[in-house]
Amino acid sequence: MQSYYYLYICCTLNLKIMNEMTLFKRLIASVIDKLLIIILFLITSFLVLGPWVAPGKLGIYVALLNIKFSNYDYITDASNVDVLFTSIFLILNFLYYVIFECYLGASLGKYLFGGQIINEDNVRINSSIAVGRSSILVASAVIFILARNLLNVSYLPIIVLFFVILDLPILIGVKRQSLLDIVTKTFVIKKK
Repeated sequence: MQSYYYLYICCTLNLKIMNEMTLFKRLIASVIDKLLIIILFLITSFLVLGPWVAPGKLGIYVALLNIKFSNYDYITDASNVDVLFTSIFLILNFLYYVIFECYLGASLGKYLFGGQIINEDNVRINSSIAVGRSSILVASAVIFILARNLLNVSYLPIIVLFFVILDLPILIGVKRQSLLDIVTKTFVIKKK
C-alpha cells in the first residue's frame, strides 16, 4: 500500500513539473505584473494627490529610492512622502494580486502567458489562498522595508534582495516554486 502512495506522489510531482510554466514565460509574466502595478501606482498617486501635487511628490519619492534613511533629514517632507507612497504601493500590490488570483486563478501576467496557480491537490486556488498569498507578499515587503531602515541603506539594494530571495527557489528548486509558492503550498502551471 505504501508503494502505491509513493508512486502516486511521484506521478503527481512529475505532472506538476511537466505542466509548469517555462522560466522565461514566468519572468516575462512577472515583468508585466510589475509594470502594470507601477502604472496603477502612478494613476492612483495622481488621483490621491491631484495632478499639480503628484509630480513633485513622486519626484521626491524617486529620489528617496537612492537615499539612505539617515539622510531623510535633509529633504523636506521626506518621511511623509515615503510613508504615503510606500503605503499606496503596498496596498495596490495586495489588491492587484488578490483580485486577479481570485478571478483569473493567476496574476494578469501569468494569465496572459497561460499560467494558473494551483494547490497541492491540483485544484485552482480559492480566494482564501489568494488573500493569504498576497498578505504574505505584503508582510514580507514590510519586513524588508523595516530592515532597510534599520540597516540604513537605500531602497534599491533592498528591492533587489527582496526579489532574489523571493524568486531564487524558482531557479534552483526541483518543483520550480517561488518562496511564496513554497510557503502557501501552491504551484504555477500551464493551463490545460
